[in-house]
Order: sequence, then C-alpha cells, then structure tokens
Amino acid sequence: MLQAKRQLSQIVAVVSLFLGVGAIAQSSPPPDEANIALEKSIVTEHEPVILDIRFQSPPSTSLDFDPGYDWRNVWVKVVDPSGHAWERSPEVPQEGMKFSNAVHVDAGTERTISVVADEWFSFGEQGLYQIDVVLRGFPSRVSAKLSLRVEPRDNDALKAACSGLLGRVNGSESFAASLVAAKALSIVKDPVAIPYLAEAMKRREFVSLMIGALAQLKTNDAVDALIEASKSSDPETRGMALSALASLHRVNER
Repeated sequence: MLQAKRQLSQIVAVVSLFLGVGAIAQSSPPPDEANIALEKSIVTEHEPVILDIRFQSPPSTSLDFDPGYDWRNVWVKVVDPSGHAWERSPEVPQEGMKFSNAVHVDAGTERTISVVADEWFSFGEQGLYQIDVVLRGFPSRVSAKLSLRVEPRDNDALKAACSGLLGRVNGSESFAASLVAAKALSIVKDPVAIPYLAEAMKRREFVSLMIGALAQLKTNDAVDALIEASKSSDPETRGMALSALASLHRVNER
C-alpha cells in the first residue's frame, strides 16, 4: 500500500510538471513580427532622428508589408516638449506617380527599414518628445510609444553622428540604407556637417541632396564647398553647384 501511494505521488508529480510546462509554453507569446524603435532615444541638438522598423518573419512563412506612397501606412504622432501634438499628413500621390517601398521578408529571416523622422517633423526644441507610431495594413496591429530626448548641442557628439552617417552612406550593403543615411546627413542643419556633406557629394546619386544641404547652410565654408563642386569634371555636379551659388548670389566668387 505504501509503495502504491509513492508510485501514485510520482505519477501526479510528473503529470503536474508536464501540465506546468505546457501552460508556460502556451502562455509564452510568440516573437513580434514587427518591432518599431528609435535608432537613438537621446540625440544632441541638430542631430537627425531615425526611426527603424524591424520585420521578423516566422520560420514557416514569409511576411509582406507595404508602407505605401510617402509612407502613408505608417501613422505617426509627435508631442513636443511644449505639449503641442502633431500628426503627419502624407502627400496625396499625383496621377501616374505611385511609388512604394514594399517590404518582403523570406520565411525565418529579418529585415529592417528606416526613415528619417525629420522629414516629417521638426525636433528643434530641446527636451522630451513623445512619439506614437502605428503600422496600418499589417496582418496584426503593430504600434509603439517612444520617447526621444533632445539635449543641448554637443559639437563632438554632432561630429561623431555625421561621421557615422557618412560611413553608412559609403559602406551600407544596400542602396536603400545608404539613401537613409544620406538623407539624415543632409538634414543636419549645422556647420559641423559641411566637410561630411562635401565628402558624401562624391557619390553621384547623392549630389543633389548634398548641394541642397550646403546651400541651406549659407556659411562661407558651405559656399567654399559649393565653389569647389562647381569646378567638378562631372557636368551634373558642376551645373547644380553653379545653380546653388546663383541662388545665394555668390556665383561671381568662383
């Protein structure tokens, strides 16, 4: 009788352990198929803000997401340090112009797409921002509540950010990643960016972006970089640099 009770107790213990493991397995949520995050949650003034969306497809099936024209399927709201709330309004696509950055992720793989949030909002005020992001048109609801702190301008931190972006412009594996870095670099409205903008101009795909950024800075160093570009052997670079100098009424300084 005593041995039978012991055997019964052992059976109950094993069954309980099995059920417990099963319950844990059932209650453990599957990994997120999409994750939204800021590349940096703390930036210095004038440093660009980059939003990353990472997709992770399950082992057995692929995953697709279409951000839509002008990222219209990515809804974003920003509350600035003063408490003002802003929602982005995607542009209405013109007839015949419906470009998209559709994402396809093979089964069991990951892919990250990024966007420069400064293209949508201004982060020129120091302090804490609250950012809400929702992906529309995704099989399951994906959203994120993010916090961003913009700290006082730090020259060394800004140089490091520009250097890192330039490295990504030239060293990223995909053109899409290089383009995001180039856009981010062109948005740095600070004289510290000038040598990095001039260096990035060596990639013909980004000449227009960099010349536009230099023209907006309007400093003597920026004008010098434009004058140098106006002497380029590449006709397109030379023409755009001359146009930028003309807009600044500095064309005669060549």
